[in-house]
Amino acid sequence: MVKNVSSWRLNKAELAEVAARVEKGEDQAVVKREIQTLKAQANEDRKKAANAVAEKCKRQAVAAKALAKCKAATARAKAGGAQPESGSAPSEADLNDATNKAYYCQVQEDCEVILQEFGGEAFRQELPLPISTGNGPSGVQEPFDRVKALQALQAHSCYRSSVSVWWLNAMNSPTPGVPMSRRRVEDLMQFCYGLGQPRFHSDRMIEVAVTSSELDCEIPSNLQVISPEEVLHATLAGCALAVKLKDTLPDAEWQERKAKWKAVLLSVPVTFSEIPVQDVWKAAFNRRQAVLQEHESLSRTAMQAAMEVAHFKTLVEAQNPSAGKLSAQALSAEFVRLGLSQVTGGTKQDEEEADGGSLAPTFISHALNVHKTVMSQPRCVELLMDLECKFGTRSCFHKMSKLCVLANKPTSAASRIWVLESLHDLLCWADLKPSEVTRNTMTGDRSHCGLVALFECKQRVLDYIHSDLLPKAGVLDSDRRLLKEASADHSAHSGDGDITWQARLQKSGILCFELIQDLVFDKKFDHGVRQAARSGGAPEQVWEQDPVKEAWEKVKVELAKEAEERKACSMQADDEEIVEEEDALTVVRKAPTSFALHSPGYWNAIGNQAVRTYVSLVPEPKTMQGVESAVAQSSLKDIFGSQGVSSVLLWLDLDSVGESQGPGQQPLLRKKYTMDTNTLKLVQGALMGRGSQKRGQAGAEEATRVVDGDVVMIHNGFSHPGGQREAKSVFRLSTAKKEAEVDSELREVLVIFEDESIRNRKQRVRGSYNSSTCVTVATSTIFTQCLPEKAYEHHPGHCFSNVLCNVKALRATEAWHLSRKEKEEVLGKDRAVTITEDAAAKKAESGGSEGLESVFSAAALPVPFYQDLIRGHAAKAVLDLAAGAGNFAKAALLERVPYYAFTLTECHSKRLEVVLTQFLVDEMRKEGSTHFRPEAVQDQERQEADSAQVPKKRTKGSKKDEGSEVVPKKKAKAKAKTKKDDDGEEKNEEQGAEEEEAGGSPLPW
Repeated sequence: MVKNVSSWRLNKAELAEVAARVEKGEDQAVVKREIQTLKAQANEDRKKAANAVAEKCKRQAVAAKALAKCKAATARAKAGGAQPESGSAPSEADLNDATNKAYYCQVQEDCEVILQEFGGEAFRQELPLPISTGNGPSGVQEPFDRVKALQALQAHSCYRSSVSVWWLNAMNSPTPGVPMSRRRVEDLMQFCYGLGQPRFHSDRMIEVAVTSSELDCEIPSNLQVISPEEVLHATLAGCALAVKLKDTLPDAEWQERKAKWKAVLLSVPVTFSEIPVQDVWKAAFNRRQAVLQEHESLSRTAMQAAMEVAHFKTLVEAQNPSAGKLSAQALSAEFVRLGLSQVTGGTKQDEEEADGGSLAPTFISHALNVHKTVMSQPRCVELLMDLECKFGTRSCFHKMSKLCVLANKPTSAASRIWVLESLHDLLCWADLKPSEVTRNTMTGDRSHCGLVALFECKQRVLDYIHSDLLPKAGVLDSDRRLLKEASADHSAHSGDGDITWQARLQKSGILCFELIQDLVFDKKFDHGVRQAARSGGAPEQVWEQDPVKEAWEKVKVELAKEAEERKACSMQADDEEIVEEEDALTVVRKAPTSFALHSPGYWNAIGNQAVRTYVSLVPEPKTMQGVESAVAQSSLKDIFGSQGVSSVLLWLDLDSVGESQGPGQQPLLRKKYTMDTNTLKLVQGALMGRGSQKRGQAGAEEATRVVDGDVVMIHNGFSHPGGQREAKSVFRLSTAKKEAEVDSELREVLVIFEDESIRNRKQRVRGSYNSSTCVTVATSTIFTQCLPEKAYEHHPGHCFSNVLCNVKALRATEAWHLSRKEKEEVLGKDRAVTITEDAAAKKAESGGSEGLESVFSAAALPVPFYQDLIRGHAAKAVLDLAAGAGNFAKAALLERVPYYAFTLTECHSKRLEVVLTQFLVDEMRKEGSTHFRPEAVQDQERQEADSAQVPKKRTKGSKKDEGSEVVPKKKAKAKAKTKKDDDGEEKNEEQGAEEEEAGGSPLPW
């Protein structure tokens, strides 16, 4: 099962393929998912092959040591290589199969495509085509004849005829265990057959190794091919491609091409050579040498050559045990004596390279060294395979001389992996060209630092930063832990595109990460690092470079500021409240087994588990790119709506993006948080994260088109009346004219509140007031085609209507209340609003302690409203861009749909999680709820009965009625007196108290 499919990014060629297929009518999400799945599967196949190659290298090394000690080990090597000491270890055949399993699966797939088109098993049983003089199908050579074959083999050890392609064994290799490359087969197929044009093997016959007994039959089968495997596999791939492209051709043209392909497959010119079984590997090697210069896709890469030479060495030493372990010089001479051919290159360098066709002692020595040091490390093999996949024959490590530098120059195995990962990253991100990686640039000289020395110095610098520099500088333990995880190696640094973890870093931590990135993983400070590497490579020398000093000084300044802030906070904070707040979140996150069965802690833990199952709360990223990455890696990344069936809701309530005016607001507040363009980054960033096409110039991309299956809703709210214009601008490019049409289908839904619920939110009703808000809805196409029509459950009407009425606005007492200090921690400095100096002075004159304030004062939408949004729009999941007080999260919990939301701060996430946990525990005790648990009700009744038996001393401020709601207590007054309110009207304090008791809001607004 392939994991993390959606984390794979598409390159330019793949994005172009997606765009081309979308233009033809295919679904963009489906096409993208298909390509990502193929990339993920290829990565898994490379890892399996790399592990098999590394295991085989280690086993051959063990066999070589045993060969030098005793003849018994030689006998085992001759029988098929060193046997595993443990019965559970994989056999040699298993390792060979694992090495090329994915490769031969693709060959098998080509065969199945051909057979399905040409008649299945009946086509497999057809005889070779003879040369016909009529108008019927004809071959290009006389077909196989048993009598003539036996006579020719007896006289000349060779026989030529045409055979059916199905007589050949395409699934077997004369040199098993050597990793094959599908990319090279596709290159040869493209060269020979183009887009499926049939072509006979007139220029190159396929050679088969046989014995006389194998041909003493009318229909030979499973013939061992000793020609390069890519020749036969390219033919099968070309025919399979033609079948796949048949729909692009007129029927008559395809029938003509199909008949030609049938003749090609049933008239394959073959040379039968009588070769002993023990010499098949030599014959196969010589055939590859013969075609080496015809097409470079047939040549061995340095990695393949290293495996091949080591395999041949094992075979030669097994055939001549008395010679013992052969040196490179002796092995070269033995290869020549056995008849292995080598290509004469035009330069001296050809004698050292894998693609030069050389069997010189230097080349053999390099190959064996690479086999021993590089090929025995799975990570190295995986990276080399990935480079070959990305660059083909342009890969810099196709040359044995460069791979030998990688084997010899690094100081340790871990350092070798680090160096190769560094080169891999720079090459993949185009910071380094393959042509710039040469033997000289890797090794360096007296006046220039080589790439290997540079990367090893960077590795030491990274260790020095984590082990010495950051702890001494006073970086927080939590930040150091995150930084170490994110920069442990190149894989951790590249990650899967999820950068939401950076939101947990202090500003100094972010500066540290940027410094590590520039210094170790990028090229910004390479000049200074090269100088330090030439002087010995001590990490302290790097810190003596002026550019690095300046960057580190910025970190130290920020660390000093944070230390002062923590000191000031510790002096002002109430230690007991801090402990209680931390304990509240820690306790509910414990496992239920940590508490006694059915205890209050047990039910809180059960509720928190359910909350974290459905709800994901993440602090809002600071940039649009951060929003895009967070959404793309969220828990909703694999959830998509179906056109006309279901949807994924993207919701933004502008009443929840910052501090606002409303019931329970900050006293004397005369302004609100003003929405700016950064707020709207949430919508476009979310659209990009959901897969919307980016438009605009590089660095200033925008996404204005809603993805199929998604429904975007922006609620203007009471705090932003008339915000429809800003909401519509989200779906139009910023560079477009104002009169230009938007890029998505828009509609407006009027939300009408019950009059009494609006009046109850006001302490006194003076003049006119607003009882409606507007929701801007955006879809990819006409709304009625996106979803089925459904009736609302808690409100009259249907989802196709542009009015949603009789909504009961939240009462003042139902809002989320916190102290002013806690409210600022939840909102953050950027989203909180301070009162004017005059208002602050007036507030100070009034004296007294501060009461509770509503956190999101203008928010008025209740939980049933959100439940109707989910049900009415057949929502499979909800992406809330401003979690607010959590009412949408509560609705998602009740409807049991996945919910992913952005919060304003980390404190907001933690407090909201506790609130949702308590909400779910209450739902467990509410009969009729989707989370109802009868045992939870019984436990609550038992606890209440136990508490009733213990008389409690009545304290000041305790409630008179058990069922009364908890409301913020107003400051006591010595006597009733009149004073002017904020609008200049006089009001009696006792009169206000009477209004409170009459059912009005207890909060001053």
